[in-house]
Amino acid sequence: MDAKQTLDFYTPEQRMGLICQRGGQELALTKSIDRFTVCFDDSSTNVGMVLPIKEQKSILGSSLQELQVNPIHLAPAMQEIRQQSNVKFVSHVYFFEASPHNPVYLTDEIMVQYQSEEEERRGWENDHGLELLKPILEIPHTYIYRVGESATQNPLKIVNQLKAHAGILRAEVNIIAERRTFSLGGDALSIEDWYHNALPEAGEGDQAHIHLRDAWQMTKGDSKVALAIADLSFSYQGATNLLGEVAVGSLTGVAPECELVPLPSPQYFDDGAIEEFFDLATAREASVIFM
Repeated sequence: MDAKQTLDFYTPEQRMGLICQRGGQELALTKSIDRFTVCFDDSSTNVGMVLPIKEQKSILGSSLQELQVNPIHLAPAMQEIRQQSNVKFVSHVYFFEASPHNPVYLTDEIMVQYQSEEEERRGWENDHGLELLKPILEIPHTYIYRVGESATQNPLKIVNQLKAHAGILRAEVNIIAERRTFSLGGDALSIEDWYHNALPEAGEGDQAHIHLRDAWQMTKGDSKVALAIADLSFSYQGATNLLGEVAVGSLTGVAPECELVPLPSPQYFDDGAIEEFFDLATAREASVIFM
């Protein structure tokens, strides 16, 4: 587990920067004590630091870099990088308290939904140093903002302050998360049919993970039904006794006779990557979407 500090370590004011607003929920975060991110405004990946770096890797494109340093160097390293002219922002690396092994990366974008047009004109964005990027036309009074250079707080704190106002219906940060695969054990065939063979009855028993025959009939369709599936890779070599299966990543699906629309999935994704996937699936007239 990466080194991190829990919510209890901080004062009530500091905790405002450790609450992530997503999907109408408040998700508690912990903060890494030896990792941070830097976003460049060009294609540069050379951080040019004096302090030693243990590890560096790209996150969702080369413009965002994750750096690992000695914990005692974290604060001075972040301050040093902030002084560079080609740096857009520098941020801590976080973890969801309920999922402490998965890192969460902040972007400089937030979403705000106002209660009414009157609230839109109150100048909330000016108070917090926000720059309008685009409206979300499908949702009334909703906009995507960039946290600009004049902002004095990070996106987490800004969103939590906005959320406290009665005129703000919803406010959320845009975060980057890493796509994870599932570990299914050491059986060489488990990726193909792990839940079908959970019991000797091959999916027929009361405690099987999936009742194969029922699922097969329930999900049976035709070529007019398109299933869009996003994953890092695809294999069309399903179990030999189950014609029509497709093994996707570490999961096996049952949807015989339907059309498959495989779509590439990045290792890291944010709201923009999810929107792009749904746009592609919609363009391919997908009836069902799996991510």
